[in-house]
Amino acid sequence: MAENGIVKEKQVEGWHFVPSTIVGSEALVQLAHKRMMKDAQEGKGLFGDISVIPQEDEALDEFLGVEPYSLKCSLVSYYDDLKHYGIVDHFLGQDLTRFLFATLKDMADYLKENTDKPLNFRNQVAGLMKDLGEFPIWGIFLQILVLQGLCRMLECAAIGEGGNGYHEINSLYNWLWGNLGKKEVDFCYKPYGEADLEFLKPLCAYLKSTSMGQLVQTRLFGDRLHPEHAVQIPQEKQTASKKGRPSGTLKEKMIDDEDGSKLKKLHNLIKGKKGRDAALVVLACMEKGWMTRPTFTQLKKELGVVGSQQAFNQYLHQHLFTSEELEGMMQNLS
Repeated sequence: MAENGIVKEKQVEGWHFVPSTIVGSEALVQLAHKRMMKDAQEGKGLFGDISVIPQEDEALDEFLGVEPYSLKCSLVSYYDDLKHYGIVDHFLGQDLTRFLFATLKDMADYLKENTDKPLNFRNQVAGLMKDLGEFPIWGIFLQILVLQGLCRMLECAAIGEGGNGYHEINSLYNWLWGNLGKKEVDFCYKPYGEADLEFLKPLCAYLKSTSMGQLVQTRLFGDRLHPEHAVQIPQEKQTASKKGRPSGTLKEKMIDDEDGSKLKKLHNLIKGKKGRDAALVVLACMEKGWMTRPTFTQLKKELGVVGSQQAFNQYLHQHLFTSEELEGMMQNLS
């Protein structure tokens, strides 16, 4: 809807959409709206899947193959997040929820059996995205949730830096992460109506809570977002050679901890945790004034934090946790 020649920007649950409008006579606008409704029902036109992932040359797998590794991870935390935001109960419903997690399980099994064929697995994902893109209206939602689920799966993979498969997982993660971003940008350009936005509230709220959602919104609408919704994009890790001096230890990051009691408490709380859970402990220490922001290398050397540096850093932001989660962890530090 345009007022005085200005197109209103649509947004729901803090998630902004790129405004679209049709200029012309009333008859032309009504005809266009009718056509758009037909396209939406058939998954064509503006509602078609336009972000096709290029196919890889699988012949290169002969040269890029790695030794199979045991990929142990869980989708429980992803399910819990979707349930928290109403994706499971209200947005997807039982049948689509089962379809989503059955698909993720199938992809996880395929990855485990084909770890020596990295480009073959990428093509499996690309083929799945193409198939999902043919679903009218729902295609883009399922594409985003599948890619997000695969990223979460790899974030939970119990493979430490230097371990067998560590670099391969990071490479796959970065590829999935990039394609997830493209899909979320595509989602922002869909011309949804007011009734559609009401229905999309759970999905928009969930996407706004994720690192990629924050990044996409900032890149598209950074100059118009309220400051509290702005994301701090993690800067590239500074190596010792770049800084011209050693990075130091985690002990040096601790504040007023001459007896080491705070560091010992941190050890006890973070033991066995990884990814989002480990980041919550570190963030609580920072908020409580126990430490300044550490590097991933310092955390790994001192605490044995596992997982990828990129995944961990993406969680190390206050806006990715509820106030109850953060306050509860801070109380555990007392």
